[in-house]
Amino acid sequence: MYTQNSSLVSRVLFLFLFPTFGLLLPSSADTITLDASKDNSIYSENNNSNGDGDLFSGRTQGRQGAGTRRALMQFDITGSIPSGASIENVSITLNVSRRGPASVGSSVDVFLHRLIQDWGEGTSLGTGLGGSPSTGDVTWNFSFFNTENWQIEGGNFVNTPSATQPMSSSGPITWSSPNLIADVQSWVDTPEQNFGWILLVDESAFGAATIFGSRENSSTGSRPKLTVDFSAGAEPPAVSDLVLEGLGDVVGEDIQHPSGNVFDQVLLTGQSVKLRAKENQITRVSFMDENEDIVQVEFSGNGNFTINLDPTTFLPPAVPPRYNQAVEYVTGKPSVLIDGADANTFFSIFTVGSINAVNQALFPEGQVYDAQADVSLVEVVNSTGMGGMQLSNTFFSGTTGRTGIVAEGVPIAVRLTLGDIDASGDAVPHLLFGTGSFTVAAGNPGLRITGGDLLQTNGASIVIAPSGSTTPGFETLISQNNFKSDFTPQPTQSANATFINIDGTTITINTEEVTF
Repeated sequence: MYTQNSSLVSRVLFLFLFPTFGLLLPSSADTITLDASKDNSIYSENNNSNGDGDLFSGRTQGRQGAGTRRALMQFDITGSIPSGASIENVSITLNVSRRGPASVGSSVDVFLHRLIQDWGEGTSLGTGLGGSPSTGDVTWNFSFFNTENWQIEGGNFVNTPSATQPMSSSGPITWSSPNLIADVQSWVDTPEQNFGWILLVDESAFGAATIFGSRENSSTGSRPKLTVDFSAGAEPPAVSDLVLEGLGDVVGEDIQHPSGNVFDQVLLTGQSVKLRAKENQITRVSFMDENEDIVQVEFSGNGNFTINLDPTTFLPPAVPPRYNQAVEYVTGKPSVLIDGADANTFFSIFTVGSINAVNQALFPEGQVYDAQADVSLVEVVNSTGMGGMQLSNTFFSGTTGRTGIVAEGVPIAVRLTLGDIDASGDAVPHLLFGTGSFTVAAGNPGLRITGGDLLQTNGASIVIAPSGSTTPGFETLISQNNFKSDFTPQPTQSANATFINIDGTTITINTEEVTF
């Protein structure tokens, strides 16, 4: 049996470009600029906070107590941007008041990540080492001191940055990106999910800790500013529209496949794109991963999905060097966010290879391929379920944040296949989805690891259950054999992982090994 071949549609690479179809334009535009509604700083080497002080971010040198600082900020858009508005542009400006010695005379990247857990600002006040937290302050360990923990120490945030900006001098620094637009749009649509952003100065740069002006700064021009261009009363996208936000060219619509499936082909042209599928059709998106494999992402059913390419790995469109093809693809390591799914939503990721392509002339003789999709994270939110996820040709990895599958409370009706997960650095591996999964009778049901061993480079345990629970979304973890997309066999391997819930409680699971 070849698990990957049971994807949404046959693995046919679409080769011909068609004109791009436009989206509806907004009806009227407005601009607002907001100060932060709360901000704070956290410190890795102690449990301090700085709710009433400056914002600190980055790694320090020993003189100040070696450690890492991170700054958090939130902007309350409720009441300033009307419900149903369409977000057109977003920028965030902070004022750099003092740079660490390692960053002076050089450029250091500063990242904004969307937070996915609420946090607090109290009355703590300190300098480089922070101050003792007051009740409700955020710290490295607590999202609200001292009553509520972070799900992940140091802040619970989306692994892929929403924006990246090099910092080369003191003074104003501004971020703007499609992902920031997507963040604010999501908060307009679901205000209860607005937890703001966490700011990280490149944490590989020792001694680059930086001081930014906070909302308490005496100079209004030095306070964090969020500027949003939006259109009120814009018409919602027509049902035929595929690209909701970001950068993607629709290069073919309503393509009839011999299998009977109908799909639409989208070519990713930037770092991020948000899409949906037409009723009873499949949306397919194409790009290259870090190993120069052409990757296909397929989605059908209700909800939408957003593909984000890691900015540190992103490369502009280019002809794929390992294929005989003239189409240009962007390159990057993807993470995917699925929103609003239900039991009729299906999703898959795979690479184009000789095992699944009709056109075998795509592959130069003797060319070597990694032949599996390299992905950091698939996250499912605001969803009542998923029909299935076909990720048997996908290898999840990461060096920080979360990696793997994060679909807390979301049951999967038919099956979840996955190649492997490997966390390194301080990354936390996840295989987290809802109980009540795999209730629909089908061939090869359940959770299946196809060729991987789940051994983690950093020795971390895999998170498989939510806080307060030791019941994972599966009864048995099945390991089986598979093939990569270039016909390389992947034998059945034993699962060499340990498992925990979000709280760190050890969980013992049932395992099974099969070979076809």
